[in-house]
Amino acid sequence: MLTRALAVITLCVVPVSVTASTPAHKVYFENHLPVLADRLHCGEYPGPLSRILGRIALARQVLEDGIHRRPGESCAGISRGGFNDVALKKAIGGDPNIRISSASDGEGTFYMLYGPQVNIISATTIAYLFDQYVYRFIKQHKVKWELSKETSKAIAQDPDSFELNHKFYCTLKPDKILERCNAVYGPQAQAVLSLIKE
Repeated sequence: MLTRALAVITLCVVPVSVTASTPAHKVYFENHLPVLADRLHCGEYPGPLSRILGRIALARQVLEDGIHRRPGESCAGISRGGFNDVALKKAIGGDPNIRISSASDGEGTFYMLYGPQVNIISATTIAYLFDQYVYRFIKQHKVKWELSKETSKAIAQDPDSFELNHKFYCTLKPDKILERCNAVYGPQAQAVLSLIKE
């Protein structure tokens, strides 16, 4: 009975899939979101937060890179230096197959990545940056964000807990915090959100 109630709440409150402005976007999310969510889940974001964070980070990555960028290269609008550099190195994790270069669009200089699954590395970097944005730019959400991460970890241990799921999805609402982070990342925040089924 509890599982059925949880499923109803989940279907009513939680976005479980993405829409796409084109069939190519749909296929892109179907292929890459599970890989990214698993990477985040096995790292610092176990539980349902990995999929929520992964979905918005992947939407931002594909919007920045473009849906038809060649496999093996990514330039997802990540400016060079500072904590962006820290987040990128953390996402790469010492992988010797990744080559880092620069690209410029006239407004700034960005990291350009080459190698296998660099779109996932770019999206992982964006996820790490969103985490940092809470602490640096939208500090008013810091407590809810910390509670979201803790509650997500608890849900990973007890996925059928009605109380934990209700707290996570209905009270803490990490997806709303991530929407604010997306707006901090750069222009076209609404275009990113339009790639995600509400």
